[in-house]
Amino acid sequence: EELVLEGELARGTNQLKAVAYFNNGTSKEVTNEAVWNSSNKNKAVVTEQGCVMFLGEFAPVTISVHYGGKGAEITRS
Repeated sequence: EELVLEGELARGTNQLKAVAYFNNGTSKEVTNEAVWNSSNKNKAVVTEQGCVMFLGEFAPVTISVHYGGKGAEITRS
C-alpha cells in the first residue's frame, strides 16, 4: 500500500490531492478523508480538503498528509 500526494506548491492557493494505492491494484482518492498538516502554519495553512494557502511571504514549508497509517509530503524550499 502507498499514499501519493499529487500537486505542487506555488504562490497563492494550491489544491493538493491524496491518492491511496492498495496491494490489490486498486486506488482511491482520499483527499477529503486524509489528515493534512503544514510545517509552518504562520506562512502556509492547509485545509481538511488539501487546499494550501500561503500567507504573506512565500516561505519554505512542508505539507504532509496521512491516511490509513501511510504518509506522504511535499516540500517547497
